[in-house]
Amino acid sequence: MGGELSIGLVPYSPLGKGFLTGTLSTDTVIRRGRWRLGR
Repeated sequence: MGGELSIGLVPYSPLGKGFLTGTLSTDTVIRRGRWRLGR
């Protein structure tokens, strides 16, 4: 990820919030108004 552009990745916040830990899946329902919706 980002290797061609020499961009590093520091997954501090996403790791703590479930993005990279496997706790979220395609079946996960995210309620309206949550930070994961980006709104």
